Amino acid sequence: MQEQIQMQVQPPTDTPKKPKSRKAMKFLGIGLIILLIIGVGRYYMEREAKINESLQAALARSQQTTEDADVYVINGILSPVHTYNITTKVAGQITEVPVAKGDKVRAGTVLARQDPADIILASGQGSTTDELLQRLKIAYDTAKDTYEKNKQLFEEGAIAEATLDQSAVQMENARLQYEGTAKYIMEQTGKTIIKSPGQGIVTSLNIQAGDYAGAGTPVATITDTSQVILKGNVYESWLSYLEPNAKIDVYIDTLDKTYEGTVTYISPVAISSGQMFPVEITLNNEQGELRAGMTASCTLKKEP
Repeated sequence: MQEQIQMQVQPPTDTPKKPKSRKAMKFLGIGLIILLIIGVGRYYMEREAKINESLQAALARSQQTTEDADVYVINGILSPVHTYNITTKVAGQITEVPVAKGDKVRAGTVLARQDPADIILASGQGSTTDELLQRLKIAYDTAKDTYEKNKQLFEEGAIAEATLDQSAVQMENARLQYEGTAKYIMEQTGKTIIKSPGQGIVTSLNIQAGDYAGAGTPVATITDTSQVILKGNVYESWLSYLEPNAKIDVYIDTLDKTYEGTVTYISPVAISSGQMFPVEITLNNEQGELRAGMTASCTLKKEP
């Protein structure tokens, strides 16, 4: 019986395997992540190197073609010769806008008018400019009458010279205040009439009658396309083929037509990347066929 009990309690000979610890699994996961990061990084480094190599090759081919070819093409976009952004100079209600978007205007054309009664003087005197001027005029006339009376009394020996001098100073101060304020009001009133500084087309209109506009409010944009400018860049090796005021043919893609242009600007300074210099070629546009934003090009040829 004892022998049977001993056989029952005898431990099994096969010991089960211990599961891996959490610490070991953690280090294994970290190792896999590091390997993955290294692999991805190497892939992108190789990819970037290939892209840079392709870009350098393309740039080299472009430079070789530009430097060695017999022709060089200046490409660009036509720009207006002038663009005027007009704003209000004083605050006031807009009473009239006699132009519309798309209208052709000349220098001095009235674009808008403001109510001159809205002019606020820094002095804060008087509810209106008329009342202020009237009060200052009365003060000046009164001071002038006082001086004239004191002058007569002084000649009669009735007052001292100091009294006469004091009345003269008061009269002069009243005159300067009245005339200075009148001049200031006239200048401010003139600013309520908003005019175009040059010729062109109204390409934007930002106000309408009844609006209240503070000083500096945008009123309109006037674009002068009586001349248009082709702006482009030229390699330094081609600068000798351009001279100021030289005539050059400019081809307009949209119109499939060639116009005569004039070299009006050659920059003395290269652009930030070097080797290329900005140039401008101006075209007359009296017929209005050319529009700002059209693509244009002109060709330089090496002389044999």
